[in-house]
Amino acid sequence: MADPIFYLHHTQLDRLCYVWQQQGPEARRMAYSGHNQRHSVKLAKLSDKIKMQGWAPEIEVNEVMNTEGDLLCYRYRSSCSI
Repeated sequence: MADPIFYLHHTQLDRLCYVWQQQGPEARRMAYSGHNQRHSVKLAKLSDKIKMQGWAPEIEVNEVMNTEGDLLCYRYRSSCSI
């Protein structure tokens, strides 16, 4: 997908997840549930693989749950002043 709006939208979803995680980091940083794929009855696990479609090696979900960890290494600002 090459639509810039997609990336802006997805970044906002990531930020909202980060804000939610920060309201209870010990309980929420690794909170992950639901089905592992659309139309599947199999439940999601932190050890599920994220397929990178050949762009990078597959990784486990637990490797990207913490944006401040070694792999991603970023954080969102809690507020902005204009």
